[in-house]
Amino acid sequence: MKTTHLISTLAHGDAMGMYTIALSKLLSEKDSSSIVAHHLHDNATSYGTTFTPQLDVSDRILTYQMGSSDATMSDFFIQTKAKKKILFYHNITPGEYFRAYQRSLVMEQWMAREELAEVALHADICVAMSDYSAAELQELGAKKVHTIPLLVPESTYTKEDPTTSAQLAKRQEHGEKIVLFYGRRVPHKGHKDILKTIAAYKVIYPNQKLHVALIGSPSFETYTKELELMIKDLVLHQDISLLGKVSYEVLTSYLNHADIFFSMSEHEGFFMPLVECMNHNIPILAYASSAIPYTLGDGGVMFDKKLYPNVACLLHEILFDEELRVSIIRSQEMQLKKLDHKMVEVELLKLFQ
Repeated sequence: MKTTHLISTLAHGDAMGMYTIALSKLLSEKDSSSIVAHHLHDNATSYGTTFTPQLDVSDRILTYQMGSSDATMSDFFIQTKAKKKILFYHNITPGEYFRAYQRSLVMEQWMAREELAEVALHADICVAMSDYSAAELQELGAKKVHTIPLLVPESTYTKEDPTTSAQLAKRQEHGEKIVLFYGRRVPHKGHKDILKTIAAYKVIYPNQKLHVALIGSPSFETYTKELELMIKDLVLHQDISLLGKVSYEVLTSYLNHADIFFSMSEHEGFFMPLVECMNHNIPILAYASSAIPYTLGDGGVMFDKKLYPNVACLLHEILFDEELRVSIIRSQEMQLKKLDHKMVEVELLKLFQ
């Protein structure tokens, strides 16, 4: 069946955009599949076209990749005729996380949830990337809600940055442990809690050297300044590297050298970095919030209270107990089998039959 995918913004490198491109590519192996974006980034013009209200999808399956407010796209999905309508819900971050940094986002996120309530009721099928997101859809009265994990690219991180790899290897030769977190630099990702945990760690283990890399595009200047001030006040300037957006090659270097992935994030709809780190055999320590228990399953190590000294001790144990590390990696390998790329493809294709 011919398919058209609606998305608010299509950009190469953006998680939702990359998912939509991968889904369209999968479906194009069976029949015609196209992507239509309200906002088409310059780096994605080869993957999609710009939306026009005259778009005719009456003889096609119509999907809507939703994770933010876009009244134009939501209204079109609700009102237009199509053979079948499928909502792919990528989750919406609660606006309260942004109140101190950009008040307009609080209203925007509220509007997104209002739109979601309407869109979900007009979809023939709803797809969530985690049981956490599926529960939100079910509360809204959505029909036929399916939980299908994100399509995980099989070879995104293959080439290292030689300079970064050499620097990380040198740090490890001198006894430093590489602690990694990556994701957008926004309040709900829990950067402040990571800093507080590392401060507790340095009190408990004053002689152990750490290189904590916090990688991700900054979104709010005020939030970045708060983190920089915390690093200064907690005297962590020798331990923390507050990095912005990095190349795939630099991130690959970190993935190939990290001793642990440490997350304090409070809201995730799926959290792809967990899967990417499991694929690189990096032990994971994470706060068990939102969709993280679904994505990690029985893999990694999770905790449900942010008691910084306790978490710091757990972090240290995972860094230095080799038997524990092997056990964690094995548990993650088992979880990866449940997120297998080919299995996900089969489940997705069933929706379009």
